[in-house]
Amino acid sequence: MQDGFQFLKGVFTESELKAARYGQDEFMAGRADCAPAFDWPAPRARQCRSWKSPYSTHFRSELAALSRSPRLLAMIAEATEADELRLWFDQLLWEAPVSRPRPVDYHWHTERSRWKTCRARLMVTAWVPLDVIVPRMGPITMARESASRRWIELPDGWAPEPQAIEPAPVQPGDAALFCWHTVHGNPPNFGSTPRRAIALHYAVDELAYRTKGKFSHLNERLVTQLDSGPDFTDQRVIPLIWQRDAACS
Repeated sequence: MQDGFQFLKGVFTESELKAARYGQDEFMAGRADCAPAFDWPAPRARQCRSWKSPYSTHFRSELAALSRSPRLLAMIAEATEADELRLWFDQLLWEAPVSRPRPVDYHWHTERSRWKTCRARLMVTAWVPLDVIVPRMGPITMARESASRRWIELPDGWAPEPQAIEPAPVQPGDAALFCWHTVHGNPPNFGSTPRRAIALHYAVDELAYRTKGKFSHLNERLVTQLDSGPDFTDQRVIPLIWQRDAACS
C-alpha cells in the first residue's frame, strides 16, 4: 500500500450494500438476527446523534457478510501479501450532520494507538461507506507519508501539512484501506444527511497478545485467558476468516 493506504473500487454490489443498510437500521432499532459466542450485550434501540458500535458483525448477518466478503478479503490479501487474515474488530458508524458549522477537528490518530497490546506483522482497516458521501460530509481522511513514521501516539499538537491531507474518494461499493501506522482523521459531518459507514479491522498473519502497561482493548475481556495472557487466536471473538492456501485450492 503506497503511503500506507489505498482506495479499493468496486468491492461490493448494490444488493450487498442495500442489505448492509437494512442491517444497520435493524441494529439501531435494537434487533439482532444472530448472536456472538461470547458475552456481549445485545443491541438496544438508540437515538443519539453520533455513535460507534462494536461487534455489530456478530449481531447482524448482513454486516457479517461485508466483513467476510471474498472480494474484499482477496483485495486486502493482495495489498498486504497476507497468508492469513483475522477479523480483529468492527465498528458500525453513524454520524448525524452538525447543526452549526464549527472549526474542523480531524482527531488525527493511528489505529496502532488503539491496539497497543497487539503483536502482529501488520493490521489494517477497511472503512466502508454504506451511503453516498459528499465532501461536506467529512469522509475519512488520510495524512500522506505518515505511515513511515510508525508512531503509536502522535506528538502533542501534531497535524499534517495542508497539502498532505487526502480525503478518501470512496463511495458505496468502495473501501478505504489503510494500515495501523497511517495517521488518519474523521472530520465533522457538515452535510445534510447522516454519514453511514462501517470500519472493519483485520490482523495480517500471526496475531498475539503482548503487555503494554495498563492499556487494554475490549477484545482482551472477551477472549479465552491463557497463562501467557489473552488468547488473540480465540475463534469466537477474533476469527480466522481467510487463508491463502484455502483461497488457492
